[in-house]
Amino acid sequence: MRIKKDFVTNSSSTSFVVVDKTSGEILKEMAKVVWNERGFDSNTQIDIDYLLRDPKFDKNVVFPLTINEETFIYRICPAKVRVDTSWSHDWNQLPFERVSCKECGKDYEKSMRIPFLDMKDLKTKSRKDVYQERDAEMEKRTSKYREEVELRVKNENQTRLRNK
Repeated sequence: MRIKKDFVTNSSSTSFVVVDKTSGEILKEMAKVVWNERGFDSNTQIDIDYLLRDPKFDKNVVFPLTINEETFIYRICPAKVRVDTSWSHDWNQLPFERVSCKECGKDYEKSMRIPFLDMKDLKTKSRKDVYQERDAEMEKRTSKYREEVELRVKNENQTRLRNK
């Protein structure tokens, strides 16, 4: 019987390094995996095709379509590209070798300050800015949902009072 002795988390994130590939090549293959699992997204395909019209595309990229969190694809040295993503997809389908790495560490810390091309709006932002923007969007959606629930409850209470 095997006993698991390593640390277990409920984290849905994973990080890995890909050697001798461009960020564009990685992005294209990761998009295929996501689309196979969730369905094809023609708008994002247009964005990816636009970015990858240059076969040597190798910029740091934020890919917003992965489940639970965005995927950050960025170069950490001339031969290696790091990917920080969600574990909610079957990355074993990727047609290249992946090497696991620490989710946090010096490369992750550096990535907070480097520029990324955000595929959501094709603007350049730091990772920290992307997180702040997504948090603000989530707060806005949550606030709107709360208002809708409060209005629904108020309307239901008024209906009950009229029916008495």
